[in-house]
Amino acid sequence: MRVAGRHNPMRQGVTLVELLVVISILLVLTAVAVPMMQPSLEGRRTREAARAIHVYFTSARIRAMETGRPVGVMFDRLPEQAEACRVLRQAEVPPPYAGDFANSRIHIESANVGTMSATVSFPTGDAVGGMIQPGDLLRLNYQGHFWRIESINGGTWKFSSETAAFPPGFDSSVSIDLPFQIFRQPVPSAAAPLQLPAGAVIDLVASGTDSLPNLPPAGAADRTPVVVMFSPTGSVDRVYYGGLGFRVTEPIFLLVGKWGRMPLAVGGGASAEDGLLNYQDITNLWVALTPQTGLVTVAQPFANGVSPSGISIPVDQGGMTALQWCRKRAREAQVSMGGR
Repeated sequence: MRVAGRHNPMRQGVTLVELLVVISILLVLTAVAVPMMQPSLEGRRTREAARAIHVYFTSARIRAMETGRPVGVMFDRLPEQAEACRVLRQAEVPPPYAGDFANSRIHIESANVGTMSATVSFPTGDAVGGMIQPGDLLRLNYQGHFWRIESINGGTWKFSSETAAFPPGFDSSVSIDLPFQIFRQPVPSAAAPLQLPAGAVIDLVASGTDSLPNLPPAGAADRTPVVVMFSPTGSVDRVYYGGLGFRVTEPIFLLVGKWGRMPLAVGGGASAEDGLLNYQDITNLWVALTPQTGLVTVAQPFANGVSPSGISIPVDQGGMTALQWCRKRAREAQVSMGGR
């Protein structure tokens, strides 16, 4: 009887050395490919974030037009960096508060026209205390004049006025009881919030208008959100910033950037290794709103001819800063797109 050979002429596997060589080659290729793919992945996240923000704003605008009530978008400041936002919420304005009773009145004991302050009180039972905060608007006797409540210190309220004066005919020396309406600031609605893709943020340092050049916090501990409200006509009604509401007539620019290009601390410098901020990164995007129509557009930060590093930013003869120049180019792109 013949015995089978001890050695198979066809080898069934690879040696350990060959396997280690293949693994080493794969590791080298991965190490080379990942850094090359990273900018593309970050750019895709930025584009996804910009599209999502566009849709979210459009949804709030349509809802304001359908309900006939102001609806907007609220930008939550990050706990670790108040100049950045990752979560957006739809916001609505609560109905004006006129007291809990049909005969509720605000009692004005004294007023100082020079300092725009007054001592006020309300009837027992009115739940005014927990509702009112600085930035709310007060209207007396259902007339059109508004006072903005700047501060509340017990029964002493300080005001500012859109007309920089007390209402015509107001006698600051006479105690008076008047019907009132308090128009409160926006609050989050029950709509689902928008969470931006990982690594994408709205850079509030670079966001704003020409009159509000940026939207930083009022202080290191301030986490008051930024809110853009649409009116029932679809136009932008007000921008709330630092707890106060402002009417705007200029385009509102929101810079969708990267968390890695945010300063580590409020007011700090660039934290990225290349030293660039978000508005200097050509892969980031501007989301721009036209106040008069409420329409939203998306544009890139730079025009053709700018170096890929983002550092070579021309300055117009008007002496604009680099950030102003970037917004100008975004505005031109917005006009060329026809407000889409």
